[in-house]
Amino acid sequence: MTGRLHGVTAGLLLLAAGCGHAAPGEADPVAAEANRPVQVHVSNNHGYPVEVFALYSQASYKMGNVLPGQVGRFTLRPGIVGHGPVEIVARGGRGEQPARSGTWMLSPGDTLDFDISTHMLNSMATIRMPGR
Repeated sequence: MTGRLHGVTAGLLLLAAGCGHAAPGEADPVAAEANRPVQVHVSNNHGYPVEVFALYSQASYKMGNVLPGQVGRFTLRPGIVGHGPVEIVARGGRGEQPARSGTWMLSPGDTLDFDISTHMLNSMATIRMPGR
């Protein structure tokens, strides 16, 4: 009986050691990484205000406006990231071709820098990945 009790005690100790939980207030690093927002920084060097849209999965939403000479900082909605390509579009004056970032597969924590040039078609986007 004593041998069996030692076996049960050893099994419970192994089970308890395998169930290590984070201390209260500590976040799971994997979950924290997956929940990091994607930032979009739009620099408007165009002569007019631009409206900025996010296009994804055959849907779109207006992120906001950026005035000439200003930088707009936006956060993409969490449901957009990781579900296919995303494109940022900036519309200026009437009759002018919009500036397009191109399509990007974004990951949590990425930052997309979109530089709107004086001529909308010369605009360019770059991506900054966290820790790289």
